Amino acid sequence: MNDSVNQTPRKRLTREESRLQTKLQLLEAAKHLFATKGFEATSVDDVAEAAGYSRGALYSNYAGKAELLIALIEQCFDADMAGLEAVTNQIHDPKVRGKVILEQFATVDVPLEALLLQQEFWICALRYPAVQAVMSAQLERLHSTIARLMARQIQEMHLEVPANLDDIVVSLVSLRNGLMAQRHIHNDSRFLEIHQRLFTQIIGVDLSV
Repeated sequence: MNDSVNQTPRKRLTREESRLQTKLQLLEAAKHLFATKGFEATSVDDVAEAAGYSRGALYSNYAGKAELLIALIEQCFDADMAGLEAVTNQIHDPKVRGKVILEQFATVDVPLEALLLQQEFWICALRYPAVQAVMSAQLERLHSTIARLMARQIQEMHLEVPANLDDIVVSLVSLRNGLMAQRHIHNDSRFLEIHQRLFTQIIGVDLSV
């Protein structure tokens, strides 16, 4: 029997689904190129070619490189938010949740390409006001989400912290960003332990106890 007879026909994408697929493929290409070549060194043609589309197809979905960069910033922060919300909503045992917080947030061992992309975000935010506005709003969103997660953890474990929670969150995020870069520049396994230890010391309590 001809196997092709029994194959399920491939669903034809709607125009909106096709457009979304194109946008995602362009974003993936831009993500890799911005990380490996840098935002400034990457052209619109580079992104279009890497994604397998024409220059016109890119411009029909994005106004240019800056809009691609902003979309990537929002995509990355959305992924971070989703991970944090999953910890909050899906793990009900505060001790288990505390261990996950330490594993996910306190780790500084991230892939080099992900770190390079993050550094491009920061550099472009310092250079371009439009990117700075987006990064600032997303960082505020991140800080608020982490503070809400930590506040729930502290409340459910009946703990007390020695400082303002918002101040703690801003300090920990900044510390983590710096240690992630140092981890790759100076390859010392202690960096994997330093942040977790300081995380607990700065907060004043061990969220996983």
